Order: sequence, then C-alpha cells, then structure tokens
Amino acid sequence: MTGRIPGLNALRFLGALSVIALHLGSFDVARQGGWDYWHPLVSGKTGVILFYVLSGFLITSLAIDETRKSGRFAFGLFLGRRALRLFPLYYLAIFVIFLLALSGKADVPSGSWPYALFYAYNYVPREAYNGLLGSFHTLATEEQFYLFYGLALWLAFGRTLPAGAARRKWVFVFIGAVLLIVANDSLVQPAAAFAGSHFPHRWLVLAMDPLLVGCCAAIILRNEQVERMLEHFRGNEASCRTLGTALVLTFAALYVSFAALGNTTLLSIGFVALVVHFYLFREAPVHRVLEVRPLVYLGTISYGLYVWQAVVLGTGAPSRWIDPPLLAVVYVFLLSVVSYEFFEKRFLGQKRYPSGGKAPEPTAAREKVFPTAGGAA
Repeated sequence: MTGRIPGLNALRFLGALSVIALHLGSFDVARQGGWDYWHPLVSGKTGVILFYVLSGFLITSLAIDETRKSGRFAFGLFLGRRALRLFPLYYLAIFVIFLLALSGKADVPSGSWPYALFYAYNYVPREAYNGLLGSFHTLATEEQFYLFYGLALWLAFGRTLPAGAARRKWVFVFIGAVLLIVANDSLVQPAAAFAGSHFPHRWLVLAMDPLLVGCCAAIILRNEQVERMLEHFRGNEASCRTLGTALVLTFAALYVSFAALGNTTLLSIGFVALVVHFYLFREAPVHRVLEVRPLVYLGTISYGLYVWQAVVLGTGAPSRWIDPPLLAVVYVFLLSVVSYEFFEKRFLGQKRYPSGGKAPEPTAAREKVFPTAGGAA
C-alpha cells in the first residue's frame, strides 16, 4: 500500500505559503527587486499546481489500494470522506465572509453567493467576483474533478472484480486521463472567447491537467509490473542513485522552465518527479529533514491555512480587511490552528473506509520501496 510518505506535509505547507505570499504582494516585491521573471517559481499559482498534483497522486493511490484489497471502489464512502474533509471548514468560511459582508467589511455582489455555495466559484462571472471568495475557485475545480473522477472509478470498479480485470481497467483509466490531457489543448482557443466575462482558465476542463498528471503518475507507479521492476533494482545502489538523480534533475529542469514557458502540464510532470522521489526514497536525508514536527503540523493544517488566508487576506490589498499585513498573517495561522484542533478534527474522525471503517494501514513491504537511498537525494 501507499503508506505515509515522509516530506509531503512540508510540500503542502510550502504550497499554502506561496499562496499567502502572493496575496500579500509577492509579485510587487519581485518586480521592485528586478526578479519578476522568476516570480512564477514561487507564485501562488505554482503552489496550487503542486496541491493538485499531490491530490491526484494520493487519491488515486488510495483508490488503487482499495481496489486491490476489496476488488471494488466504494463511491459513496469516497464522496463522504471528501465531504467530511472539505465541506465543514469551507462552509464555515463562507459563513464568516457572509458576516463580514453584513458588517460592511466586504462588498460581495449578490450574484456571487450561488457560485460559492454550490462549489462553482471557478465559473463565477467577473461582474459577480469578490476577492474574499476568489481563492475558492481552486477548491471548486478540485471537487468538481473528483465528482466525475470518482464516478468514473465507480463505473469501472463498482463491482467486485478479479485482480486481472481490475489491472486491465486501471490501464483504461490511465489512457482516458492521458487523452483528456491532450484534448485540453484544443479547448484553450475556444475558451478564450469568454475571457472578457469569465475566468475560463479556471474552468474544470482547462484547469484539471495537474490533477490528471498526478492520477496518471500513481497508476504508472502502482502498476504491479513497475513495482516488481522497482523491487528488482531496490538492492542495487548504483541503480538507486541513477534513478534518484534522474528524478531530481527532471524536477529541477521542468520547474525552472516554468518561468520561461509557463506550461502547467510540464510543471505538473516536474512536480510528479519530485513526488515520486519522495515516494521511493523515503529514507533520504532531505526527506527526513522535512519531517521535523513543526513542518509536519503546518502541512497537516495546510487546508485551513489556504481557506483562512482567503477569508483574511482575500486575493490582495483591495479585498484585505485587516491591516497591517503581518497582523493578518498572524490571524491566518491562529485561525488555522484553532479550526483544526477544535472544529475540523470532529469531522475527520467520522471518515469511513471499506476496510473496517478505518484508513488502510500500510504494509511494510510497500511502505519503503527504496529504504536505502544513499546519496540519491
């Protein structure tokens, strides 16, 4: 099984931190310092792409674990887990923004509320847009994706299947995901016609590439033939170093190229290379450094950080209602800790899985594919 992957919580926190920095004005700081060319490498958009890749990879890995163990995919439980993780805090934040609007601290057009309430803020018209709700377009895109993706998995794995049939169906899911990634390029030009009235680049069909790339990576990596191949090279230190170095260089090259190319799919592949490195080389020193308790905790509350930065910071100075900015950031972190400890945990404890009502436990054989990474990281 997938097991817990050391270091990923730190990546989640860095993704959330990039969004906070963007809404504090990181682009203006970069422009004043003359390094605005490189700003895309640390921008909130890059952090969101990282979130999407991580989400697609982990959700698909868990779905593969589920189908291997029970032979089927429980769509209802899947939706229930997603709802318990996201809905309580999301709707609490919507309620807080509603109170801010009533108190006059936020000017929210009436047409904005239906899009926020129904998880569709990625489709909000520009005339109804509000900065405090603006960050929620990413949550809308992700949950719309998982509604359709979960339905597709249920259609493929809703009934108990023999192991061989399940493996073949995962191949078809992979092919479908790749075809969608390729097809997205043909939709960019027609969607541009709506740029004056909407935010078409946020629409599901154009924004889901990073999620699909993460899903595809999990399907490839969790393929049984690939797993056997990795096990074959597991004890070969030279092979480990070569693979580890190749993954790091791929990530570095595609990450740096984003400043010049701005290609979301290529950046997503770069982030996948990084995630695969974390997955395979779990004992690498750099990954263990990222496992210090403060970073792990900040990654654990990263969803809260993302939601509360939206409420407190908005999408920048025009929608921010707390000054100075440093005080606003303190509020974001305090609210994230309080909401996680005293609100979110109550719902997270109710999540149910097919395996006896608990999250699947990792097996020792799967937990460490390359337990001795040497200097690969």
